[in-house]
Amino acid sequence: MSNLSSGLRAARCESTPGTRGITTSDRQAPNATVMRAWTDYPIVELGDKPGKLAPIRLVDVISYDRNKYCRIRVAGVIDLVKRGYLYKQRGRVGEVETVSNCQLNKLPHT
Repeated sequence: MSNLSSGLRAARCESTPGTRGITTSDRQAPNATVMRAWTDYPIVELGDKPGKLAPIRLVDVISYDRNKYCRIRVAGVIDLVKRGYLYKQRGRVGEVETVSNCQLNKLPHT
């Protein structure tokens, strides 16, 4: 990748407004260690059934593997969730905007 294209990507991430609709600790500190997001991903440990509609929950996103999985904490349970199921606001997949890679890249690496 050329320096120009990587510079453009960095500028795009820095200029992305990403704080509307999501509560994140990166508003207080540039190197956030926890992000708040919404998910409707089934969490078996909380009684959800795989493949069935799960409740929409506010979760702490604590790390990102830089591929597709995020480690989350909710109601004392730590689980892995695909990043496409983490949203900036309360809602379901396809109805609301997902958390951006730029935001997730601020989290610790899993």
